[in-house]
Amino acid sequence: MKKILEIDQYWKLLNQYQEKIPDMVYNHMMLPGEAASHIEAGKLYYEEQKKGIVFSVKEKDFCKLYFYISEGAEIHLPEKDRPQLIECIYREDKEDIHIQKLRKKTEESGFYPYVKNKRIRAEIQEQDLIPLDKKNIHQNLLWKYASEEEIPAIYKLWEVMDIYNSTIPDEKKLKELLEKKEIITIWKEEKLCGAARVKMENRRTGSIWLITVSRDFRRQGIATALYKVCLSILKEKGCRYVIQWCDEKNQAVLSVSDRFGFQFDGTISCSYICK
Repeated sequence: MKKILEIDQYWKLLNQYQEKIPDMVYNHMMLPGEAASHIEAGKLYYEEQKKGIVFSVKEKDFCKLYFYISEGAEIHLPEKDRPQLIECIYREDKEDIHIQKLRKKTEESGFYPYVKNKRIRAEIQEQDLIPLDKKNIHQNLLWKYASEEEIPAIYKLWEVMDIYNSTIPDEKKLKELLEKKEIITIWKEEKLCGAARVKMENRRTGSIWLITVSRDFRRQGIATALYKVCLSILKEKGCRYVIQWCDEKNQAVLSVSDRFGFQFDGTISCSYICK
């Protein structure tokens, strides 16, 4: 596969094939903003095929594919040395016909459903906020922005997560997030027991990612404390709303988020895997 070096190259290739293939099907229309972050990280590649083009985001242990191919074309996998994921994002009540057709083709090509995430959304409420200048929350819990010295401990905490989770940053990206103060940690008895990422999506909306609590410290109110810190940080940045993606089977996170008014907004992300 060939590496994408700049956003104009990606956009030119995509537009070229959109014009060339009137019956195009795809699993997710990757916008320039999404592509730019992958290009910056040096992870975006492409392969031109007989009846379309496929882009690949190369993660550490797998790759995520974005197909833009003719409806009549067979899916040809460009990489066979690692597990491959195809992610389809759509509205539950209005699935794009192009995505629907590609989903069927992936299953016929040996992919099988892997995980289904729902996007949940809430308006930030004043009663859920805490004073950020007060580092001690309650029950001897201390919050702070993560530092480089804590990187090994953070990755240790994230080990409970799915290895095919593409939102887990590599060390270079993690250091950038630390500089931006996007990684929050929770400590109890001088032990790291929880972490999360907070991100500005736009001027009014923020997001929460990678919220995790150590198995040894669960059912102690730590996830609730993490949410309060994250919501308070986003509110301070001017956000009114917050979004989060969550595995529909993850009842622990869904239960906690429900207390803060999160509701399913109708958007679904389905991942299919081929090992």
